[in-house]
Amino acid sequence: MKKGILLILPVLFACHQPDHLKSKITHVIQSQEMAWNRGDIEDFMLGYWKNDSMQFITKKGIRYGWKETLNSYKKSYPSKEKMGILHFGELKINCIGTSVGHATGTWQISYPKDSIGGHFSLLFKTFEGKPKIIVDHTW
Repeated sequence: MKKGILLILPVLFACHQPDHLKSKITHVIQSQEMAWNRGDIEDFMLGYWKNDSMQFITKKGIRYGWKETLNSYKKSYPSKEKMGILHFGELKINCIGTSVGHATGTWQISYPKDSIGGHFSLLFKTFEGKPKIIVDHTW
C-alpha cells in the first residue's frame, strides 16, 4: 500500500503544477500592469527574460534582446505621462507542461483624450521557479 501511495504522489503533484504556473504567470502580468501605471519601466521589464535571445514581435518586425526592448520602451515612453494608464484584459493562460506557459489577451493604454490598444501573445518559460516572457508578440 505504501508503494502505491508513493507512486501516486508525484502524479498528484504534477497535476497541480499547471495551476501553480498559471498563478505565477498571472502575477507577472499583474505586476507589469502595476509597474507601468507607476511609470516604472525598469520594474515592468522584470517580467521579461533578461537575455539577448528574448524576442519582441510587432507589426514593425522582431526585436531581439532584453536591453533592446528596454531601450525601445524608454524611447517610445520617455515619461509617466507618455506611458498613460495600462490595462490588460481577456487574459487566457495555457500551460505546456510544468515550465512553459502561453498567455493571450488585450492591452489598452488610456490617455486623457484618447487611447490605444491591441492584442498580445506571450510565451513564458520558467527560470529558477520564476516564469519570464521569452517571446512577446504584441499588435
